[in-house]
Amino acid sequence: SCAKQHRGIKDKEILPCQPLYLLIHLHPNRDISLLSYDSGFMNLMKKLLDFSWGNIFSHLFSFLFGIVLGMFFFGLYYSATRKKCAQTLSVEACRNASEKIKKLPGLTAAVATLPILGVYGIFFASQWKVYLSAFSKVLPENFTYAEYAREGFFQLCAVSVINMLIISALQSFIRRKGEKPAVITRILSILYSCATLVLIATALAKLILYIQQYGLTPKRVYAGWFMVVLAVLFLFVLAKQYICRIRLIPSCLLVCVALSAVLFLSGSDRLIAKYNVDRYLEGRLESVDVDAMKDLGDAAIPELMRLAKAFDRKNGTDISKFDADEYYDDYVYHDIGCLLQDAAYRERCTFFSFTLPRYRAEKVLEAEGFKPVAEKKKEISYAVSPFSYDEVIETHQPGDPGVMTYGFANVDESHCRTAERAVERAKRECSIDYEDLFVALDEENEMWEICFYGADFVGGDQTVYLDFNGITQMIHYGE
Repeated sequence: SCAKQHRGIKDKEILPCQPLYLLIHLHPNRDISLLSYDSGFMNLMKKLLDFSWGNIFSHLFSFLFGIVLGMFFFGLYYSATRKKCAQTLSVEACRNASEKIKKLPGLTAAVATLPILGVYGIFFASQWKVYLSAFSKVLPENFTYAEYAREGFFQLCAVSVINMLIISALQSFIRRKGEKPAVITRILSILYSCATLVLIATALAKLILYIQQYGLTPKRVYAGWFMVVLAVLFLFVLAKQYICRIRLIPSCLLVCVALSAVLFLSGSDRLIAKYNVDRYLEGRLESVDVDAMKDLGDAAIPELMRLAKAFDRKNGTDISKFDADEYYDDYVYHDIGCLLQDAAYRERCTFFSFTLPRYRAEKVLEAEGFKPVAEKKKEISYAVSPFSYDEVIETHQPGDPGVMTYGFANVDESHCRTAERAVERAKRECSIDYEDLFVALDEENEMWEICFYGADFVGGDQTVYLDFNGITQMIHYGE
């Protein structure tokens, strides 16, 4: 009876847990299938549940590293909540340790650091014409805009770090009287800060000159943002020498967080696209790099549509009736149309894949007549290898067996600057059953080589050679 009574208690305890029991034993694929209507969620779950045995060692290393990291954070949390070693890093202990290491005489520090400032002075004196030309917006001789902007950027980063370390060492080790730093410490800190600020100013001037000539890109924005952050940090160091009450480290951290928020939350991709389009329409940029705008993603679609409408007003065209197979005098307009069409073919954003740039892009495309399709267009990317068309001409002469130089289907111009477009044009010439194809590019001669591998027998291949205008120049049959 005791056993029955005990068994009855167990049964009663299980009853409230039955829904949880059923939930745990449901197959994951059945649960996920309930949300299969959203492809974005399905793709996310496939990535989470997919496991590749080829990456077992990478996963194992990540697991072990996670354990070590977890032990560290657990110890940190445990020590903080239980107040272990509370006196080790107290304010008083840190202040005493800081005072103990301030033993370096000011004269010794000056002798050790002034030669570096002398090197900076010699450098500025020998290169002042090159650097001052950036402020006058004149490109020096024997330089391109890209070379002029990039020259010395990474050296600037290294010099900034070195100067910050030197200033920190001066503040930490030079002997002081009272609360204020020694006069020599303040003088040296001011000199190093000013030298760094001059370097940053010249680098920013060169970058601005480069941007005015070729427009904005994400890398240029990030480089400019980084130099602004460095300038603000050294301005704080400079202000610290006059206002001792400034808490330098918290102020610098606050500035870094604030400027990071400005960069990440400002929608930099949209601003980059708007700046480039505005400059082009104003006549200050010679052309718009559509490939670079494509890298901005959905944020560039509204601005590209605005640019396409400007072309329509100028040339009497209609972007809503754009056809990639037709020839357009302006290849920029053709590339913009192809990009807008590709954006329209993308699947509509859903709850799990919603982004504000994508939502804006969809609204702009729909307003201009670009209707998104129900199914996502199949995207095919090709690996492109280099080849020499000059060598091909030397090997395959007109009149040789298997060489065809006339009677082509592609005789009308159609801009063909991507591998996908080249393959589409080459398929119009293909007359064999093929299993696979190979794509190669000769950038110097602006020629594509599309080789179709025959499926029936060895040597039954067909290679099509066409230029960037989409016109077939030669077809070769055989290996």
